[in-house]
Amino acid sequence: MHFQMRPFYRKLFTALILLLTLYASLVGQPFHRAPTDEQSLQAVMDSLREYYRPFLQSLPQPLNIRTRQPISGKWYKRYELEQAVEPPVNRPEWEKHFQKRLWEETSVPEWQYRSPFQDSSNVEASRQPGSRILWYHIDFQALPSSGGKRVFLVFEGVDWKAEVFLNGQYLGSHTEYFQPFRFEVTGLLKRNNQLAVRISDGPAFGEQAAYWAPFPVAPAEDQRYVKDRSQSLKGLQKGDRHLGNGYGIHGPVYLEYTGGAVISGLKTRTEPANLKAAVSFHLNTQKAAAYRCEVAWLPENFEGTAYQQQFNLKTNREGQHQFELPLPGARLWSPDSPYLYRCRVKLYNGDKLIDAQEVVTGIRSFEMVSEKNPRPGLKPGAFLLNGRAIFLRGANLQGMNALSLWGEKDKMLEILLLLKAAHFNFIRSCQHVQNREARTLQDRLGLLSMQEKGSRFPDFGAHTEPFLIDAAAKLAEETYHNPGVVMIGLGNERPEAIHVAEWVKAVLSVDAQRIINPVSGIQHGCGYLMKPGALYELEPELYDQVIEDVHEYPGWYCDIHEPWKWQKHIATSRLVLKGEYGSEALDSYLTMAEHYPKAWGPAPAPVTDTLVGHVQWKKDDLRMCIGFDGKQPRNLGEYILASQRFQACQLDEVTKGYRLSPQHVAGYMQFHFVDILPANWPKSIVSHDLRPKEGYFAMAQVNQPLAPLPVFSHLKDEMEIWIANDLLLEGTGYTVHWKISAGNRKLGEGKFAAEIQALDAGLAGIVPLSPAVPEETAAINVYLALHGSEGELISSYERPVFIKAWREGKKAFQK
Repeated sequence: MHFQMRPFYRKLFTALILLLTLYASLVGQPFHRAPTDEQSLQAVMDSLREYYRPFLQSLPQPLNIRTRQPISGKWYKRYELEQAVEPPVNRPEWEKHFQKRLWEETSVPEWQYRSPFQDSSNVEASRQPGSRILWYHIDFQALPSSGGKRVFLVFEGVDWKAEVFLNGQYLGSHTEYFQPFRFEVTGLLKRNNQLAVRISDGPAFGEQAAYWAPFPVAPAEDQRYVKDRSQSLKGLQKGDRHLGNGYGIHGPVYLEYTGGAVISGLKTRTEPANLKAAVSFHLNTQKAAAYRCEVAWLPENFEGTAYQQQFNLKTNREGQHQFELPLPGARLWSPDSPYLYRCRVKLYNGDKLIDAQEVVTGIRSFEMVSEKNPRPGLKPGAFLLNGRAIFLRGANLQGMNALSLWGEKDKMLEILLLLKAAHFNFIRSCQHVQNREARTLQDRLGLLSMQEKGSRFPDFGAHTEPFLIDAAAKLAEETYHNPGVVMIGLGNERPEAIHVAEWVKAVLSVDAQRIINPVSGIQHGCGYLMKPGALYELEPELYDQVIEDVHEYPGWYCDIHEPWKWQKHIATSRLVLKGEYGSEALDSYLTMAEHYPKAWGPAPAPVTDTLVGHVQWKKDDLRMCIGFDGKQPRNLGEYILASQRFQACQLDEVTKGYRLSPQHVAGYMQFHFVDILPANWPKSIVSHDLRPKEGYFAMAQVNQPLAPLPVFSHLKDEMEIWIANDLLLEGTGYTVHWKISAGNRKLGEGKFAAEIQALDAGLAGIVPLSPAVPEETAAINVYLALHGSEGELISSYERPVFIKAWREGKKAFQK
């Protein structure tokens, strides 16, 4: 953050919020009001850090039964094909014939990308994902293994298809960047070894790609990520190529030494309704034997009861084993109380510990109301967390994998706390899968997410579909133990993808409880006719696990100069998700001047008539007038102000439409939350230096679970005041206070008695604007405050409104 509050007031504000936080943990109510400026945001952030600090700890002592040897040294790489149209018939045997002089020295981990049309003036052509084959090679020494020890070669991340060779011998292959994999190499290792990895990447080989990738794909002279941020993306430029794919060995590579008996594939799950953990794992041994197995569920991030039992088992070298462990009184995982457990399985031969495996997970249920699973008062498509209705207030998030690679966990934490501070409870990992560190951190902060295997481009061909089905199963397996991952997505803006039954079946074959969003943006654009319940061709039993998702951009790509149309109150028979919506805003001048790369040169003075950054804005864009009270901005400082106010207005209006349609919308995802790279994609509401734009504070207010919200209508000289409520709370005795001002002049104030409707929105009252607001008034400031029956302030809303646009229409900002 880049702001300071006087220490006394900051401590006082923090203490107050901590008290509200403790109260919230008991009654499940929202525990902080929306920050409206940088000072109040800093205080909220301080309180959130303090509240969630205990949940970030790991209390169980680590296991040291297996040892690891990193494969380190000089890596080399060489392209077999730099632009591939189809897989080659034959491949060179480079795993056997390595000539250092023909290869380029590199480092691992690394992830890189390139467009086959790097220099094209055609923007869309330059955004097409390419296909290629790249080899990696390293010479390394291995530790000796003896006494029945076994050795595994482990890759924590390779993008996309990896074919692995050790000392010239083919070990096997693996596809998908988000899932670690391993090969047993016992008996194949020597003192000196050669490892070769052939990577095939791109649609020619079956890879599906979307627009966003596992890492941001900004244009740069050296389009490559490595562990050292300063050596990544040299010659960085503004913008994003939206290639959707990249390639490389982006995770650690190491040898893992075990005993003769090896546990793998540990899975565990329990339901809040019965609190009995099902535990299963695969056991592979060198000989048939009898073992003692200890199964435990240990509190991971809180002091509590540990559960464990011992079982005797016999194995004929290889087999699957299942146990049930009662968990009486175990704590549930929730956004406000993200309690986690560590499931640990230990294998003993007599009293000797010979192997162990563990996973971290949480206890929660996430389900969707359907004909098969009805709930009184809720329509099909509504979500339930631990049996209680929940409305998803979400944002699209990219770039956490890059921060993880760079070791910037503190910045990852800060971004997630910024989401919590603005009352977001859900993340769409937009068109990519986050790595384990990012997902685990979100679990510990109580954030729900959808992990998404992005796919687009129906013209990639039918040969890519089997790989997408395989990816669906692997994604369900990889996220099985993340309590925060409540949904899996598989495509992006693919209107032709209505035959998704095999995708859905692949996910459910691994995790029968998953909610699936087959295509985020199955309908997208402007002016489409929504027919929820008929967007996919699926059997009813599959549709019970499927949510529909549409993308729309009122105010940016449609209804551009008509803000009175942005707030859409929709009516559906089945609830839908709004997977994307948003608009652009320039970064603040301080961000430009202090945190843009020096190679870009100094920021122009604020009085300069120019735009800076990667934006679709034009200097004479009429949308600027909406953010500048009907006037045309004329310099950089005014463009920044106008664009940020426009973005705040647009997000406020569109989101209010969703909040006031809770019986028709299951949730929304603002696009997008934060830039990880400078001037990467201007639809962000937080800049890369973590400086919030005005749109962030607008979202923080409209996201409040129980919020008073103003509604204006075209050519109607009045203000409706609504109460949006995502909670089970209901009743009478509430009061809404309102105040309208212009500049320093108070134009009117009053109050209404309000009735709160659970999980719904209701009209509290209507305020005539005339004669209190003179006709010539361009902009007003609206302040609303919701008070409880004892007079306590529950939530408030304060935003400037370019009221002339609603009163006069387009005439309000005509040139």
